[in-house]
Amino acid sequence: MNSTCPRCLSRNPATRNYIYNVTIGQSLLCDHPWHDQHKSHDENEELRLLREQVRDLIQLHLDERQEISLLKQIRDRLPLPSQLSSIKIKFGGNMAVGPVTLTVGQKTKATVVGFDQNGAVFNGPIPAPAFSLDNTTLDSGTDDGSGGFDVTSLTAGVANLTATVQGPNGPLTDTETITNVAVAQILSSIKIDFSTPTP
Repeated sequence: MNSTCPRCLSRNPATRNYIYNVTIGQSLLCDHPWHDQHKSHDENEELRLLREQVRDLIQLHLDERQEISLLKQIRDRLPLPSQLSSIKIKFGGNMAVGPVTLTVGQKTKATVVGFDQNGAVFNGPIPAPAFSLDNTTLDSGTDDGSGGFDVTSLTAGVANLTATVQGPNGPLTDTETITNVAVAQILSSIKIDFSTPTP
């Protein structure tokens, strides 16, 4: 098969070059069927060919609109760098992100997990989070000095823990509930109760 479009001389099937139409006095995108017969292509090869076409066009000083169009195609195909876009609070070392239930007296550590713009776990550095409890009579908390927050359940009830991190485009926050339940009573011993004897 031909590796170049016979009409617009494009070497990339996904790229249709502009062709000047003398009849109407305008540049139109190539509509030759060669492009439709070569739809399967490798993305890296496509980017390489696009870059080559841009270099060729710049060297030949051809249509500026054509150069801009190709540059936009390259920009749109390049993967965006991963950036911190959202956070979730995680309780304990092996627990999933989200709310937690504690028995009164129980302790846990809260940390922050970041996610990128695609919803994948963010592997880059995360700024130190700021934690705050909305009800310190139900739970107490202290920063551990390494980005975590130590929580202790004090009494039964529901409290909310909020974490805030400075993201690339502004603050990112997450709030999760802490449900504190009283310790269940367990029968551990019995005593015989003698009623008052009747005469």
